[in-house]
Amino acid sequence: MSSFGSIEPGNARQCFRVRREVGPRINGATKELTFFFFSAGELASRLPLLRGIVREDLAKHKVPGGASMVIEQWQAYVQQVVNLFSHGYFYFCNVSYPREKAGKWRFIDQKLIAKYDTEQDKDRKYRNRKKGIANYMLVRHEHQCLLLRTEGKEKDVPDPDHWQDVRCEPYYFRYGTIMLKIRNVNGKVDVRLEKRCYRDIKGTLAELIARKPFPMDYVVRTFHLLNGFPSYSGIIAQKIMLQKYVIAEAKRHHGRIASSDLWVNTNRKIYRIKSI
Repeated sequence: MSSFGSIEPGNARQCFRVRREVGPRINGATKELTFFFFSAGELASRLPLLRGIVREDLAKHKVPGGASMVIEQWQAYVQQVVNLFSHGYFYFCNVSYPREKAGKWRFIDQKLIAKYDTEQDKDRKYRNRKKGIANYMLVRHEHQCLLLRTEGKEKDVPDPDHWQDVRCEPYYFRYGTIMLKIRNVNGKVDVRLEKRCYRDIKGTLAELIARKPFPMDYVVRTFHLLNGFPSYSGIIAQKIMLQKYVIAEAKRHHGRIASSDLWVNTNRKIYRIKSI
């Protein structure tokens, strides 16, 4: 079930109230929920910053890929990158494919796979670790490709790439206007909204709250779109900060809104992806 579908058990009273005000009840719960999704999509079309969250949450959860780890959904891609960063693949090289040459992306994949021998099985990778040899992985979402490697002796390759250490430099992932900052801090991978992205969302909410009369339902629905972000601890903390900001800002503009109206999803969907 998508993040929007899980709004109902977390805050059923608010969800049903929004439905009544948006439009008449449609026969059958499924159709009614679909109508709510349409309303969220219409809302996001007016808020380009949040549009990507809705589009991905309504997409299928299928994660194709195979050995080269080409991942369709951005949330699943982030999950896999975090998983690899957590399992010793500390070094990364960000490769951006030409957007206008989508037909050649698979060919570029194969060149990089052959260059770093990224499709080794678990036994071979285990032997490499024992010998102090670095292992390599390749993951890609659309035109964004990420090469990763572990500690150990590097492969001697022509035209070597520039590697960064996630323990020293964060990895930034962009999806449309959404940008995530991923880093390894004290042995733990931290995922949160990049500072400018967070400020833009905060500004969007401030603009809505300042409208007269105070558009409570519009603010609530906009805030609930944030639950489409994967619920890593850093992002949850940011959503809680935004929740407190909305309550304080609404009070300043003589609007009334409670924390119970602004549901914060803390359950992260786990996508089924090929194991490491």
